[in-house]
Amino acid sequence: MPDSIFLIGADHQLIEAPEAPTGLEKELQALLADHIDLLPGAQIDPSEPRRWQLIKREAGIPAEEGGGDLFAVDHLVVDQEAVPTLVEVKRKVDARIRREVVAQMLDYAANATLYWQAEKLRAWYDAGDPEAGAARLATWLGRADEPAEEVATEFWDKVEANLRDGQVRCIFVADEIPPSLQRLVEFLNERLLRVDVLAVEVRQYAAAGNGMRAIVPRVIGATAAAQAVKTRAPRAVRPVRWSPEEVVDNIRKRLPDAVWVAERVVAWAKGIDGMALHGGRGAAYPAFTCVYDTHQEKFRERAILMVQGGPDDFAQLELRLRRLRRNPAYRGAEARKHLEALVRATGVPRIVQGYEQRQPRPNIPLAEITEEQLARVLALCDDWCATIRAQPPEATTEDDELDEGGDE
Repeated sequence: MPDSIFLIGADHQLIEAPEAPTGLEKELQALLADHIDLLPGAQIDPSEPRRWQLIKREAGIPAEEGGGDLFAVDHLVVDQEAVPTLVEVKRKVDARIRREVVAQMLDYAANATLYWQAEKLRAWYDAGDPEAGAARLATWLGRADEPAEEVATEFWDKVEANLRDGQVRCIFVADEIPPSLQRLVEFLNERLLRVDVLAVEVRQYAAAGNGMRAIVPRVIGATAAAQAVKTRAPRAVRPVRWSPEEVVDNIRKRLPDAVWVAERVVAWAKGIDGMALHGGRGAAYPAFTCVYDTHQEKFRERAILMVQGGPDDFAQLELRLRRLRRNPAYRGAEARKHLEALVRATGVPRIVQGYEQRQPRPNIPLAEITEEQLARVLALCDDWCATIRAQPPEATTEDDELDEGGDE
């Protein structure tokens, strides 16, 4: 006998609504895409309910660096803490809903954390309109009164950090979660420290005659034992952005022998017309980013270099290598050779290796950089700024930003 729920109308009459399972898997997928809040954020985290933004349906996942997509997860979403969340939809009648679907999801997560880049996820979310995407994101985050591009850049930087840290969430959605899948989900979620593994059972009920439907989602796997072993804590956000001087002072107190690098970068950035220094808001890791005004119609402000301090002996320089590499002026064969020569001339192994392995943001500890190496890194950035300035405003387009053909 099917399960039922009971509704009470305005006339105080009790209406029985028997269970009405979804007919096809694709119907459940479409329902979730249209109503992503069917993922019950308050059940997942009662102290701070999760809120969602859908990034893409059928999000492709490669299995090697620079390779084509081998997998596709049904839905990719993020929460307000920029944690990528992979959602796979199945129906109870699908025989794969047990061990096979769990292995599949773990395969997805392993490859996504290795080969996805936040820039790609942002391009999916923006859907061809970065300004509208940034504004939508800032509004959703409750920060509509702040510069939308700065808010978006900060958020996608967090997405990137979470991917690199292996900090993701996996959610199985089905019209009914069988006991075998529930046991697997609970087992994994209680033992994986940085990955949340959950299931959401979405039951539907329909009242006869009046067209009313009720959808009742229920989270499985968020056990007390799982909550006890999770070590992830939300990143503390500073109410006021760090100033470059505060970042430099943070590094000077802990690494006096390396503070000259931060000081040199600040002086270099202040000497370039169109370069601004944007402070970060991470409470534990003071940082500033060198952001260049490209004067282009699309993607006007581009972050290219970041200095970050932190606790203990942590301090690093991060080069936005992928952004440099995507400058349209470096697309031809000769221009690519010129860029490669500049990269290799830096003499910084992490930057050279990052270029060869197509890493987006190689990080270099400040203590490892010599004066000559830093001078060559800044010369590389100078070349990028000069070539951008030489481009007419319409030269940098959305397709230029998304196309990776010139990186080969």
